[in-house]
Amino acid sequence: MAIGDRSQSRQWVKASLLLVVGITGCHSGPFGAAEYGANGPLAESINGSQLTIDFRPLPLFTIPVGALGAPLSWLDNGSGLLYLYRRPTVACSQIAMFPKPSCVVVARGDSLVRDSLDICVGVLPPGGGSRRWEFCDTRYRHDDSLDVIAGAAMNDRGQLLYVEATGPTDYPFPVSYHADLWLADSASPLSPRRRLLALYHDSVGIVTIGPQEINWLSQTVWAELNTFLALGQQLRSDRTLTTVAIVTGSISDPATLLTPLPGTASARLFALAQHASTVVFVREGSRTTLESVARNGGSASTVAVLPVVAGRTIDDIAGCLDQICYLLVGEQQGARSSLWRVNLGSGAADSLRAFTRRYTGGKLEPITGRMVATNGRLYLFEHVLP
Repeated sequence: MAIGDRSQSRQWVKASLLLVVGITGCHSGPFGAAEYGANGPLAESINGSQLTIDFRPLPLFTIPVGALGAPLSWLDNGSGLLYLYRRPTVACSQIAMFPKPSCVVVARGDSLVRDSLDICVGVLPPGGGSRRWEFCDTRYRHDDSLDVIAGAAMNDRGQLLYVEATGPTDYPFPVSYHADLWLADSASPLSPRRRLLALYHDSVGIVTIGPQEINWLSQTVWAELNTFLALGQQLRSDRTLTTVAIVTGSISDPATLLTPLPGTASARLFALAQHASTVVFVREGSRTTLESVARNGGSASTVAVLPVVAGRTIDDIAGCLDQICYLLVGEQQGARSSLWRVNLGSGAADSLRAFTRRYTGGKLEPITGRMVATNGRLYLFEHVLP
């Protein structure tokens, strides 16, 4: 298929084909209105349209880079954007009688508010604007804790897969935290929900971890019926985060099993390609090399190597369309970004578009050819594909 042939329908690798085991019902109604946000994008420029939403930078000074997973992903059919954000300010009186150190009290009108530092997940309209769905763990008894939602993935039935880590606000993440992988209906993410896996658990500030033990998941995507993929990682109490392998998660009743893909140790990015039969990935320490492995196993191999230029590094795999993958690449020591196209069959790589700024978190939407990316704020790019 020709890259620019718009006459053929695009068979995009979708990340949500799950029929959940053990969760009855599905989310069939519209998402509930969210409380926070603004409406509409700003005027488009050569660097894209800045979406006017509450997209404050995530507090990575307390959480290791990579632990939260991809901050952005498109829902099926381009109907919305799933993204992570910091919890908005709420009244201190609603949080705790004795605020912890993270409860920053400031005056706003006649009320006192605090920034909770919680990490939440929400859904935006594809053109930006107010969140039409959001999930923060605001249950009673969580008022004085820090709750981190990570590795979130949602399918077109509204079923949500996510990691939740909870710990005291007066200890640095992840000391004394406990984390689990949950499966739920987005209409009610906390009840009912099914715990699929126990992940990081540290009740006394000291945690013992085996050499290949996986206790954290990020960059989670749905692959097919009851199957997901993620970076299987090892999180230590000193905030060291190491990828053991890309893993396939198989959900069944009563257990969920993780199977590492061979040859994917130290992967930092991955995506599904070739109708979800292939996993493409980039390793830690590798700046310009794209590798692949069959999803059902086999040996990993090099697919393509971008021309080596000082300061060039692959920041994101924006998405794959059959055997064509698109990469968001940092250029000139991080001064700007460019969009590259790689043919998995031939290994050919070529630059499609240059930007005048540096962006990360790039994700392509197949139907319209739009891309979202961040540089502290969220930007929407129209018509980035040829």
